[in-house]
Amino acid sequence: MKQTFIIAFAAVLLGACVPQETPRQPPAVPADTAASETLVIMPDVVGLGSGQAVSILRNLDPQMAIGLARSTNDAPKDTVFKQDPAPGVEIVEGRLVVLSVSKGPASQPIFVPALIGEKYSVATRQLGKLKIPYTHVAGSLEEGSRPLNLCESKVWYPVVESISPPAGTEWREGRTPLRITTKKKTEYRSFPPPAGRICP
Repeated sequence: MKQTFIIAFAAVLLGACVPQETPRQPPAVPADTAASETLVIMPDVVGLGSGQAVSILRNLDPQMAIGLARSTNDAPKDTVFKQDPAPGVEIVEGRLVVLSVSKGPASQPIFVPALIGEKYSVATRQLGKLKIPYTHVAGSLEEGSRPLNLCESKVWYPVVESISPPAGTEWREGRTPLRITTKKKTEYRSFPPPAGRICP
């Protein structure tokens, strides 16, 4: 009886010394971060001025990052002609939005017109319409003038003798002004003879 008690007591002691296995817990599932983010719907700002479009987006989401990409386009200058993301798309607050803004239509090339032989006043009007700056160098009187007869008057006016750069050259903004050299052209004008006189 005493021996049986000792064996049972030893078994209890051995059981107490054996490490107990801790039940395994299932791995923690991370919370869905997207569920905590605020979503906004991208408005349609195409066709608006860039300032107005930015103001609308800032009011919608003060943390929104807004990029402006400017390029030539047929849309009026400073108008939004494209947006990314597109209108109606749900976006997370604070994300980047890119607005394509027009710099206006591409300018057409300008070429120096043919001006030699034109009156100086006519030539300068043409250059003004094309917005080509110019400088003027006055030349001498045209050769070949003759004496006046009784029924004539003589006037002089400048005509274009040469231009630099020559006609047909593409004009680029910021280059040296066009140089116009003129000469005085003589013009004879007839009028009725004085009473009792005959014009030759």
